Amino acid sequence: MMRHEFERLVGEQISDDDWELVDLVYNLHPRDFTKEEIATLWKIGGREALEGLRPVAEKVRDYENRLYRLEYEIKKINKELSKIREAYGRTKKEVE
Repeated sequence: MMRHEFERLVGEQISDDDWELVDLVYNLHPRDFTKEEIATLWKIGGREALEGLRPVAEKVRDYENRLYRLEYEIKKINKELSKIREAYGRTKKEVE
C-alpha cells in the first residue's frame, strides 16, 4: 500500500513516523491485514492501535532478514563446495 492510499482511506495526512509503523504492520504482520482493515484500526485507535501489533511485525521482519542471510550463506557455501569438488574432478551428482 502506498502512503497516499492510506491517507485517503483514513482521511488525514500522517507523519513519517506514523507511516513507518503503518507500513511495518501492513507488510509484515502475519495477520495479513487488508488496506481497509489497517485503515479501520487507525480510525478507531490511531497509532496506539497499531503499536500493539508492532512487536510481532518486528519479529517477523527479524526472522525474514535472518532467513535471507542464512539462505545467502548456504548459496555461498554450496558455490565454494562445488568449486572444490570440480577442482578434484567430482560433481555433485557423483557425491550423492
